[in-house]
Amino acid sequence: DISFDTTKSAENDRPSVTRRHIENEVRVANGETIILGGLRRKTGEEGSEKIPFLGEIPGIGKFFGTTKNSTSSSEMFIFITPHIIVDPKLNLEKQRKLGLEKRQGDIDDFLQKLQIAKKAEKSKLFEKSLKLFFEK
Repeated sequence: DISFDTTKSAENDRPSVTRRHIENEVRVANGETIILGGLRRKTGEEGSEKIPFLGEIPGIGKFFGTTKNSTSSSEMFIFITPHIIVDPKLNLEKQRKLGLEKRQGDIDDFLQKLQIAKKAEKSKLFEKSLKLFFEK
């Protein structure tokens, strides 16, 4: 159930509100996109300008004025892609992981360097413990 209000300026500084409404029922699989369409709008304007008195003479009055007709139409489509969230906590963790992957820099390179640094720290501690053990 979707409604749209379209406003445009009108006389007396009061907006003219046009309400468009669509109601639909669909069954769709998780992650599939549906398209809602059919919100169409067609507007037309007519206007004329003429020279006073000369533009009102039957037959030749058309030569002393202009007539303007214009029409415009628009159609709105709405694309909806539903995603089912089974466990909000798991989804939040997944979003955090995706956010980390989108950060600048290469996350894999960072994790590899972190593992190398941890191994280097462990080997330094092991060497220190060996020195303490054999120096006595």
